[in-house]
Amino acid sequence: MGRIFLCRHGHPDWGGEPRYTGTTDTPLSDLGRRQADRLGERLSTERLDAVYSTGLRRTDDTAAAIARQHGLSPAVVADLSEVSFGEWEGLTRREIEARWPEVFAARQRDAFHVRCPGGENYDDLAARALPAFRRLAGEHGDHAIAIVAHQATNRTILADVLGLVPARIRSIAQLPAALNVIDNREHGLVVVTVNDTCHLDGLEG
Repeated sequence: MGRIFLCRHGHPDWGGEPRYTGTTDTPLSDLGRRQADRLGERLSTERLDAVYSTGLRRTDDTAAAIARQHGLSPAVVADLSEVSFGEWEGLTRREIEARWPEVFAARQRDAFHVRCPGGENYDDLAARALPAFRRLAGEHGDHAIAIVAHQATNRTILADVLGLVPARIRSIAQLPAALNVIDNREHGLVVVTVNDTCHLDGLEG
C-alpha cells in the first residue's frame, strides 16, 4: 500500500490585508516558515520516496522543509498550482468587489463556471490538477510521497477522491500547513485524514 501526504503550504506573507494570490509568487510569512518546519518535523519519521511542490515559493519552501528531513529535493509539478485569479491577483476582496461587482457576485455563486477576468474557474483547475495528481499516484504505487499544494487544489483532489459533487469542495477545510493523508490501495485511493493541524499546536501567530 502506498500513501500520499497531501499538504497545504504555510501561511503566506500578504504584506497586511489578505489578498487573492492564486498564481502570484507570494513567499511564506514568518509564521508560515515556522508552520512549514513543524510540518517537516511531523513527517520526519515517514519513509518518503519523493516530495513535490508547485513551483511557487510558498509551496517550494514548505516542501523543502519536508524534503530536507529525508535528504530529498522537491520536484515541481506546475499543474498542481493554485487557481489563477487573473486580473484579481494581488487585490483584496474589497478592491475586487468595487471594480467587478457583477462578476464577483456571479463567481461567489458559481466558481466552477465563472472565470475571473483573465483567470480560471474551478473546472479549469480540475482539468489540469487532477490528471497530474493521478499520474503521481500511479507512478509511486506502493511508495509514500508528499505533495505540497494549495487550498483550492487540495480541495479539488480530496473532493474527487471522496466522490463529492464539485460544488461541495468549499465544505472541505484546508488551513495553512494542513496535512491530508490518502492511502493508495490496490482497489483505489482512500482518504484517511483531512485538514490535520495538530502539529501546529501552541504555535503563535
